[in-house]
Amino acid sequence: MLRLSGGMFLHGLQLDLDWPDLVAIEGACKGLNKTEIILQIGVRAFREIGDGVDELVKKLGEYEGIIHRVLLDKSMGKGIGMNAEFLLPFARAIRKSFPELAIGFAGGLSATSMNLLEPVLQEFPDCDQDAQGGMRPSGSYLDPIDMATCKAYLIESLKLRK
Repeated sequence: MLRLSGGMFLHGLQLDLDWPDLVAIEGACKGLNKTEIILQIGVRAFREIGDGVDELVKKLGEYEGIIHRVLLDKSMGKGIGMNAEFLLPFARAIRKSFPELAIGFAGGLSATSMNLLEPVLQEFPDCDQDAQGGMRPSGSYLDPIDMATCKAYLIESLKLRK
């Protein structure tokens, strides 16, 4: 059984799980009406739907009313550069089918790779972005996050969004 703690201080929860059980999510999130649930669509989740746009929309339909945001992430914290050309058709379909669902992008983002996000921002200026592996000098998601690296990323990210 999935259990959550954090009470009124839990504002968001990212599920880095491949198509998690709906009953478990609903049960765990009862009473957390201000908590945003983010569903990461990672490599294995994409693989399970055959990397199909229509299949993703169908699968996300099962989570309608439960999740608030979707993170399109083929990198999964490993620093693999985001392929906007691959991800944009999925984002377009999500926006068309679920206009209330916020969309995020991830994949190798760092202060020196913000160019990966540029094609996405042309169509989705309101998108979320996620950086993980690029926040560590080693690139390994197992190592601690480096605050100077995060600061540089934030500065470059804000420049891109002006």
